[in-house]
Amino acid sequence: MSTYRRQTRREPVFVYVMLFGSFIVTGLVFTSLYLILYPYLAISPPSQGGVAGTSSTTGVPSSTLDAIFAPLAYFLAAAFTSRPALALFYTILLASTFLSEFSYIPLAFYHSWISKERASVELTRFPSICVIVPAHNEEKTIETTITTLLDQTYPNKQILIVNDGSTDRTEAVVAPYAVSGEVALINRPASGGKAVAVNTGIAATTTEIVVVVDADSALQRDALKRVAAHFEDQQLNAVSGNVKVGNNVNLLTNLQRLEYMRGINLRRRAFDILDTELVVPGAVGAFRKSTFKEVGTLDVETVVEDMDQTVKMGKAAKDIQYDPLVVAYTEVPETVRGLARQRRRWYGGTLQVWLKHRRGWWKFGPLSMVGFPYLILTMFFVPALELITLGLLFVYIYQRLFVGVALAAVSILAIEFVLSSAAIYLDREDWRLVLYTPIYAFVYRYILDVIRLKAYFDVYRGKIGWTRVQRYGDLSGRIRETARL
Repeated sequence: MSTYRRQTRREPVFVYVMLFGSFIVTGLVFTSLYLILYPYLAISPPSQGGVAGTSSTTGVPSSTLDAIFAPLAYFLAAAFTSRPALALFYTILLASTFLSEFSYIPLAFYHSWISKERASVELTRFPSICVIVPAHNEEKTIETTITTLLDQTYPNKQILIVNDGSTDRTEAVVAPYAVSGEVALINRPASGGKAVAVNTGIAATTTEIVVVVDADSALQRDALKRVAAHFEDQQLNAVSGNVKVGNNVNLLTNLQRLEYMRGINLRRRAFDILDTELVVPGAVGAFRKSTFKEVGTLDVETVVEDMDQTVKMGKAAKDIQYDPLVVAYTEVPETVRGLARQRRRWYGGTLQVWLKHRRGWWKFGPLSMVGFPYLILTMFFVPALELITLGLLFVYIYQRLFVGVALAAVSILAIEFVLSSAAIYLDREDWRLVLYTPIYAFVYRYILDVIRLKAYFDVYRGKIGWTRVQRYGDLSGRIRETARL
């Protein structure tokens, strides 16, 4: 296990060569698109006064369209008919796209190649593991979680359920397993939140390794064994698992399946190569117990306690690895309203973490050079550019630049299909998910941007809090069986 870390640290030049090469390729792609699309996307100011009546393309009175789009079109005509101005915009778009998307692909493939040696590591001992499952009103899902934990092939394990003031039948569902001695149960009389529940479990166990699993997650059967193999490296402090969507029931959940692969797991592979993990996920994350004594247990200052704890560990130069084969299937929101509640907490919590740890951010090695710049990029610049390009699309349609819009859409889709295909291939997932790429690129992404802006505003107002996502109990039988293979 330790061979892997020494190898990556011995080869930083190779990693930077890959980054530079992918940047050159990305630059060539965007330069070509710029040269091709410019003649079709040069905006000219609308005629003064406009023409009364109705637009033949939209059916909306043209005076209304003029009132909405004409001021913007005048501004864009002045800025973007200038080649230097348009080139500057595309340069910014190139840099942000490279840093937030393309740079991950070569690093992720490299990670997939070298991580094969992790799979071949044989255990020389079986360190004690305690699996802590914080639970608040989880009656619909927790039995599946317990079942898959009991099915783990790892022998030296304890399962500890922390019932955090549940008001439903959670305790009744867990009780038979506790009576039989298969799990241990701690009942907290009042809910203190997930961080408090996990800390309660940490204080109650004396095992060498602590694994935190959400009460709506189903672990694959060899997950704990793979976790233990990582900790053969005595310098390792934590292992981040691969969270996959388990309730594949509608369009929205399948879009989230694609997002988890593209927007989360692809990046975690790349960040593992760069020695900077930002989140050891609450759905499946493992820690050396002694690490909590060094950096402290989970804080309650933010609503994303898993990310906050990971950043604390990164600042303390603790070694964290990502293993895509430590798999947990989890439930995701099945409605737009549920998605908005979940992501409002995620995005608002990310801003809270950045605000909490921003002072002296340059002092912490890879976390400073990669992690914090990535947070700033993804929190502010990329969403702003995405919304600007969406506004440009409407202006182009208003100007009847249909050929340019069509060419731009095809170009964007080609890039998006490459990203989706790479993520699906690396995660060995269903190739039919690639068909969701157009909706992901042109609809889903902008829904998330709007939720993100709302979350930032709520943080500014001090109105952000820990919101629980509705549980459905929809982890399919196929997922349960897959987890138990």
